[in-house]
Amino acid sequence: MAPASASAPTRSLSDVLLSIKPHHLANVISREKNHEYRKYRLKDGVSRLWLYETCSGGGSSSITHIAIISSYTRHEPGSVPTEPAGIGNEVFNAGRKESKYGYPSLELYELVNPVTLNEMKT
Repeated sequence: MAPASASAPTRSLSDVLLSIKPHHLANVISREKNHEYRKYRLKDGVSRLWLYETCSGGGSSSITHIAIISSYTRHEPGSVPTEPAGIGNEVFNAGRKESKYGYPSLELYELVNPVTLNEMKT
């Protein structure tokens, strides 16, 4: 494998980009949904989820928010705390979701200047 050139961008191991439907994002913003559930396990060390709101249902096709998660907390069904209650937590704990991993949202930030799909393509 060839060494990286001096101008090659560094890869962030603490950030991931996740797509999310507008109605789910609305629940995250209102804090009614306090975990993000996925079928896959994020690597340890990931602490920021950049949330890309899809265009379905009138979404913006933009990265609009950053959710801060624990770098090492990866819940499996049955391990999400019951308090505070959150949308999807009970179903996940019962093993009735397709998702196998839950990531608690500790903090949420809204981008002042959302990053649009067109901007990401350039």
